[in-house]
Amino acid sequence: MIGIILAPLKKYLLMGAAAAALLYGAYLYGHHVSEEEHAQKIKDLNLGIAITAAGQAKLVEQQSRIDVLKKELADARTKISRPDDTCFEPDDVDGLLDIWPKPAASPAR
Repeated sequence: MIGIILAPLKKYLLMGAAAAALLYGAYLYGHHVSEEEHAQKIKDLNLGIAITAAGQAKLVEQQSRIDVLKKELADARTKISRPDDTCFEPDDVDGLLDIWPKPAASPAR
């Protein structure tokens, strides 16, 4: 008896069930796609973080090189500003004058 009543509706029930299955499948597919997009965004963020960290490491390395060059420059300036063993002291000038040939005496007037 129920079969007789539901027989004309059977076609509509099957179409409704198919529609529900399609909607549920679309929901699952959308959820899967959104999870993949979320996973891709996380991968992109991790890549961005890795690139930023590499850039930061490069900057730290360059800063350390700059610090070394600044120290070398300061050392060079200090060396230039103070005489060392290779510079002539004022006493050495007399010794150099003794080595140089003396100018010829100018004729007396």
